[in-house]
Amino acid sequence: NRVPLLQTELDQSQNDHRRQFERAPFGMWRCSRDGAITHANRSLVGLLGYRSADELRKVDFATVIFESADDFRWLIERSVSAGTTELVETTWRRKDRRRLVVRLHATATNDSIEIAAEDITDLRALEDRLRQAQRMEAVGRLAGLVDDRRRLDPVQRDDAYLRVLVIADTQVEDLAVLDQPE
Repeated sequence: NRVPLLQTELDQSQNDHRRQFERAPFGMWRCSRDGAITHANRSLVGLLGYRSADELRKVDFATVIFESADDFRWLIERSVSAGTTELVETTWRRKDRRRLVVRLHATATNDSIEIAAEDITDLRALEDRLRQAQRMEAVGRLAGLVDDRRRLDPVQRDDAYLRVLVIADTQVEDLAVLDQPE
């Protein structure tokens, strides 16, 4: 009879899936279509600073974890209507009230929504520092051009001054581009 064999294979598959869920290096949770958490893995619990999945399940994700409840509602509605979401960035609050920037992906099943969360707070901070360093480099280049202009004779100085103005204008435009959110 194949039924016991099939049941054993099904049980093994479910155990494998449960193990992958629990051991995933990023936060994962399952919630009902109304947003109530039904399962949360250890990575999510730790990421948010809670002691256990049971403690986290008592929290209203929309108002306590998500900095914007609208982001949570959109994520749930979008995953239900489309079946899945593209990667979405939002801001969360940990239990200790520290802010996290997370990248989310949600997939709807028949009766629930599975969501994966990746903490990208440090990545965004590094990107901000890189943009700041690029701005400082541009300012340094402008200062060097102005200093070079002072060393020229008067005729060369006027010509160089015009070139500095053109370059400075370009640098200011570059700085404006750097300030644009991606």
